[in-house]
Amino acid sequence: MRSRKSLATSACIDATMELIALAGDSEHADVELLTILRFWGEVLVSVEYGELWRRIGPVLGDKSVFYYPHHVHDAKSRPLAAASPLSLTHSDQLGMRLVQLIDSSAAEERFRETEEAVIAIKTGFYDQFLPLTQAGVTT
Repeated sequence: MRSRKSLATSACIDATMELIALAGDSEHADVELLTILRFWGEVLVSVEYGELWRRIGPVLGDKSVFYYPHHVHDAKSRPLAAASPLSLTHSDQLGMRLVQLIDSSAAEERFRETEEAVIAIKTGFYDQFLPLTQAGVTT
């Protein structure tokens, strides 16, 4: 609790809030907001938990009631083009709705640009830790 957010973490939070605000004002607000929710809130969380699970899985095993189930349930199990109403993951359910909303080349472009913006924000967050990995520090 004594930890304070870093400048990079603050920038990530601010950039995310700005992306959401801009998306809400967009002509393709539904596409952009669902893309943020799906990609930032589901797909990338699953990837992050998957990487974390590689380290903590052997310690926790089947006792994990949070990380492993979220890793699985938030995962993207199908590409967007193969979205199905039978999908069980949050990501794939959001993907199904996105497929319905992406009805023009402009909407498709907003989807791609929003996904790229989310990646840039998340990359900026994780890049702050690169000096630690280059110094051989493990946590």
